[in-house]
Amino acid sequence: MGGMSITMEQMVEEIRALPHDVKAELLDRVLMDDHGGQAPEHAQAWSETVHRRIAEIEQGSARLIPLDEALAQARQRLRR
Repeated sequence: MGGMSITMEQMVEEIRALPHDVKAELLDRVLMDDHGGQAPEHAQAWSETVHRRIAEIEQGSARLIPLDEALAQARQRLRR
């Protein structure tokens, strides 16, 4: 990290100030780079799915499941 002109704290504050979608994309890209990346066609498909789901949630047409219920369902499926 030699040569960085800003501190880690400054970087975190800059990232926090970004719009949510930009921040999410930035963090996703960094994590993907650390774990081998993603094929462009998969990245595009995933991005489209995420945007579609966000729109469904904002429009109220998505069926949302509380975390505890989702975890219970996952545990039940794993026991089968």
